[in-house]
Amino acid sequence: MENKFIKESAAELLEKLCKNGAEKEKEILSVVNKHSLIAAGAGWIPIPFVDIILVVGNIWTMYAAINKVIGISFSDNLLKSIGSGVVANLSSAIISQALLSCLKAIPGIGTVSAGLILTACNYATCVAAGYVYMRALTIIANEDGGIDPSDPDLKKNSSVLLRNKKQKDKRLGMKSRKNTL
Repeated sequence: MENKFIKESAAELLEKLCKNGAEKEKEILSVVNKHSLIAAGAGWIPIPFVDIILVVGNIWTMYAAINKVIGISFSDNLLKSIGSGVVANLSSAIISQALLSCLKAIPGIGTVSAGLILTACNYATCVAAGYVYMRALTIIANEDGGIDPSDPDLKKNSSVLLRNKKQKDKRLGMKSRKNTL
């Protein structure tokens, strides 16, 4: 599957990092698609809340895989902060999904209903996390194509995207979860 917004975000990130190339762009698309499908499948785990734990862990694994493709170490505290910020930004979606996960406690119809709904929600959450993470990396990348963890303005710049996103949502009368990708 090819998502136009993920593709454009990957291309912009690679351009900013001076790592242009259709091959790397395809790798990033593949990472986001693979992790989004894993997240979608997690909706069918019949035990309430286990799926949510898997989705959050899967998102972190996706961040690490994206970083590997672009050659950035995930061990830097800053990148962990960015990842945490993205997950926090998506927390309303994750909380909603946790509530839906409670439906799985109802045998039969509850399990099937929750599975169907969570498949779509988990997929969308993972795609959104990939998109926002790449946008945040694009914002904090230096003009020379690198990310300097010692830059004093780095944390401030990395939060710009999330703040602007929330302001845009308020103008559009949307909750954070209902953003268009």
